[in-house]
Amino acid sequence: MGVGQGPVEVGIPYTGWPVRKDSDYEFGLTTHKLSNELVRQLLEWARFFNYTYDDENGWPSEEAKNYYVSTGEALTKRVRQELGPDFTVQRVPELE
Repeated sequence: MGVGQGPVEVGIPYTGWPVRKDSDYEFGLTTHKLSNELVRQLLEWARFFNYTYDDENGWPSEEAKNYYVSTGEALTKRVRQELGPDFTVQRVPELE
């Protein structure tokens, strides 16, 4: 981890954007910009969560949950690759 660099988290997109670093809930959009393609995929993943997961009933199916988890893992790897070795990128496994 780079000097002064806290962990970057990829997780539940309640704010609409699933990448955050400390209190920067737009990390990757405004600071340390990610590629347009990765941003598009992260937003698509966030929309899937927001339209599919229900706070009271959870996931509608095991398939939906598995898609969310596997896609999140793949996107976390991509975020890690784009940000490089100065950042520790971790997946926040909430609701899984």
